[in-house]
Amino acid sequence: MVDTKQPEKASEAYYAGSPIMTDTEFDAAIIELRKNNPEHPFLKRIGSPVPGTQKTKHTIPMGSLSNANNEQEFRAWIPSSTDICLSHKLDGSSLELVYQDGSFVQAITRGDGKTGEDVTRNVIKSGNVPLSIHPSITSVRCECLIHKDDWVEHFKGDANPRNSAAGTLRRHDGHNAEYLQFYAFDAILDTYDCSDEILEASKSESELLDLLAEWFYTPDYKYSRNMVGLVGWCQKCERIRDNLKYEIDGVVAKIDDRARSQAMGGRDGRPKGQIAIKFKPRGGETVLNNVIWQVGHTGSLTPVGEVSPVGVGGTIIRRVTLCNMDEIERLGIAINDRVEIVRAGDVIPQLLRRIGLGNQRQKINCPQTCPECGSKTSKDGARIFCTNDQCPGKSLGRVMTWIKKRNILNLGVGVVKAAGIERIEQLYKGHTIDSWANSNVGNGILGEKRAKKVMDALEKSRSVSLSEFLGSIGIKGVGRSLCRILCEGLGLKAIDDVFAIKPEEIESLEGFGYTRAHDFCDWLLEHQEEIEDLSSCMDFEDQPDTKEVGGQLSGEVICFTGKSPKPRSEMSQLAESAGASVSNSINARTTILVIADPESESSKAVKARQMGMRLMSPDEFLTMAGV
Repeated sequence: MVDTKQPEKASEAYYAGSPIMTDTEFDAAIIELRKNNPEHPFLKRIGSPVPGTQKTKHTIPMGSLSNANNEQEFRAWIPSSTDICLSHKLDGSSLELVYQDGSFVQAITRGDGKTGEDVTRNVIKSGNVPLSIHPSITSVRCECLIHKDDWVEHFKGDANPRNSAAGTLRRHDGHNAEYLQFYAFDAILDTYDCSDEILEASKSESELLDLLAEWFYTPDYKYSRNMVGLVGWCQKCERIRDNLKYEIDGVVAKIDDRARSQAMGGRDGRPKGQIAIKFKPRGGETVLNNVIWQVGHTGSLTPVGEVSPVGVGGTIIRRVTLCNMDEIERLGIAINDRVEIVRAGDVIPQLLRRIGLGNQRQKINCPQTCPECGSKTSKDGARIFCTNDQCPGKSLGRVMTWIKKRNILNLGVGVVKAAGIERIEQLYKGHTIDSWANSNVGNGILGEKRAKKVMDALEKSRSVSLSEFLGSIGIKGVGRSLCRILCEGLGLKAIDDVFAIKPEEIESLEGFGYTRAHDFCDWLLEHQEEIEDLSSCMDFEDQPDTKEVGGQLSGEVICFTGKSPKPRSEMSQLAESAGASVSNSINARTTILVIADPESESSKAVKARQMGMRLMSPDEFLTMAGV
């Protein structure tokens, strides 16, 4: 007998952003249910019940798609002599964006297909949807997601970008909403009173995507009726998915003629003229040998699994994130179990599932004491924290946060511990090339050559703006972007100005609010001595003064995307030093898009050209920046 409760629970958990099954396991459960009970009500359900209280009905129902799990099923679906539009199946959260007379008025999650949750506030706060579009477009269906590079930098500890997008979209405080991206793939058009261009675009899926690209990001697509070409494009997408800036878990196939597709009708809320082609799961099998708990700069304890070396996506994995104790219990894993490893977001190694029970299994226990200082721990939701404010693990976490944000190379945890660094300022005080060189690392010493590189990197990191300084010292919930807003909003020029800040002065600044403002000021006072000691080692520069008036890039607004020869933070600093401003996304103010391949036909590149931007390679940018 098929257990129907399990897929129901899995569906609810998936749409809440905390899945309890892999996509492959869920699809297998659905196939078994359809085989044994094809009339079961769950098979007719779209999405999941709507959480929260802000429930809103959709303009038209938001359905789902049937799946083709292999090439044979895809070929069997394709009607003869029919143009097909293939596009990336984005792994995010579906939304309806409602427009009236060309103005954005509301955003609604898919929910159960008929009723969703109103998330308008966070969509507006993201700043990444057009507030005005052509008045003939009344409703846009899009996928809300987070780009991989943003996820890696700003969502540490989350299982994957899809979960982060779903959770951030529904947050009450709007935290991290600026990293939400929206890719349009369908729309409702008022064709009774519109231009010929809009009327023509309403007839085919491919032309509709081209139309939507004037205002939105859109997924890459392929238009053809050639079977070999269609299958080949699907296979190419699966091969290059690691190199895309967003997560995809398949390809969506649609009959390009929208009228013909709609005339085919649907079944159980799933259109017959469209189908989702699912990719094969990726990962490597290995053994979980141990679990260690790392203490971060906020005192949060994070479990890290040590596994037998395994190759995944061209990288040898030895350690994987386990997120938190709740995730360990959900996975049902123990030490010595055989497990599957994937690269979450194609970047961070993560344990996906248990494959088999190991011999002499050892239960993974929730730590009652901190592994760094031995103090008692406390649990807050899924997170475990050290209760000792003076825990050396927290101090080390702040040191490593500084090293990462200031892009100081050649300084890993092992080197920092070997050198006896417990506070950030100790990086700059009391160490010479000889003392660094003689630090014990692994089975040897750091050596003079690496020591010189460390000293050079540290010397370079002394030059810093006030906002960069504050955003890099590990203040809980406050990074460099908020510190830039803080310094610009209050006109802060020196470190002494910072300690004079009152919470009520910054409550109204974007991204702060009452709680964060008070926590920020309390943290500053608690760590004032440490901050002052570190500031005495710095050469402060005012952020506005780093722009070179009359530089080659003076007046330009630059957006960086994709791979580059230098870290994004360094590229941004170079742009500002050459007189430019930096934008996190392309918008009406952006004048230059720096992209790995200026000839790219990606949706972002196409949109940039349509908006009149200049596209240049990272090497061309570095030349103009004087590097």
